[in-house]
Amino acid sequence: QGCYQCGNTAYLKALEILSGSQGLAHPEVATTYNNLGALYLKLKEWDKAANAHRRALARPLVDGDGGLHALLAPHQ
Repeated sequence: QGCYQCGNTAYLKALEILSGSQGLAHPEVATTYNNLGALYLKLKEWDKAANAHRRALARPLVDGDGGLHALLAPHQ
């Protein structure tokens, strides 16, 4: 579980950095919460996993102008 604990620390630090620099709506924040949830599943920390996955799904995923983020917008 030592390697998993390092992963946990890294994901939490990444969330701190990403949310501060990119904002909570950035897709990478959602991806990081999803990855954190997967890590908690491996550790059988079910409540933490569910919470992290809920937070991943709750991200608004919009750009700075309130539109759909370019990574998610339909291609024209």
